[in-house]
Amino acid sequence: KLSLFPCNNQWLLNLAPFTLKLTQEDHFFKHEDFKKLKQALTQLSSVEQDILSLLIDRDTSLLDISNIVGLPLNTVKSHIRRSKFKLKAILSG
Repeated sequence: KLSLFPCNNQWLLNLAPFTLKLTQEDHFFKHEDFKKLKQALTQLSSVEQDILSLLIDRDTSLLDISNIVGLPLNTVKSHIRRSKFKLKAILSG
């Protein structure tokens, strides 16, 4: 299983309400948001988790991800798009 954290991809970080300028009080909320995002990621399928892990943690190109997971490039793109919508729905609910 691939690790999804820590992540440094701005696309994923934008799914949760993180801020760049944090006060001490804000650090608590940032941590809570991170926990929510981590929990939301567990609700994705294992294929979606693996693809996001390769994209985010390892900064792997989409073509390389396609070769690694053995899926066509457009299928990988579809998984990423669906994952993004799923995460937004989970985090906003």
